[in-house]
Amino acid sequence: MPTTSLGITYPCSTDLINLATLQSFANSTDTAINSANQLGNLARLANFARVRNVLGQTFAVAVSTPTTYDTEAFDRGGFFTSGAPTLLTLPANGTYLYTTHVVVQSNPATYTSLRLAVLVNGVEFAYHKEQCNTSPNVSRDFGLSVLLPARVAGDVVTLNQLFTGAGNGTTTMNTSIIQVANV
Repeated sequence: MPTTSLGITYPCSTDLINLATLQSFANSTDTAINSANQLGNLARLANFARVRNVLGQTFAVAVSTPTTYDTEAFDRGGFFTSGAPTLLTLPANGTYLYTTHVVVQSNPATYTSLRLAVLVNGVEFAYHKEQCNTSPNVSRDFGLSVLLPARVAGDVVTLNQLFTGAGNGTTTMNTSIIQVANV
């Protein structure tokens, strides 16, 4: 049975981890961060941030490209600086929950898949690849949540996007990162 803490529903070890489970986890994390009631609970955590790309970013096919963030919703701990808009720098030693939600805005019929990869200090830590065979001009949503255990202050987290197929992809995205434990 899933557990809930700070408004976030975590899958349990017996849950089938599939796209629906990950999307539910990402949605509950996003809701908890945006909820005024939960924000009071989250304030007890040492560090958390939410950054976005609201203007949209276009990615060339077959090129793994870092996501550029253009908006900082909030940032307690100094994860984000506009001078390095592709990086989230961990402000303290600890375990972090990293969640991203990507919406493909361009014609989804022009590419066949989207691969989201979370890199820590330039090394791929986790990824999710999704096939994108849908009707033209229909937006697609993708989510990825990753627990980053035992990280140290100064570690850098990047989200890379890779499209395959026959056309460039344009996405907008929301990314949240929460320190869930001290190390």
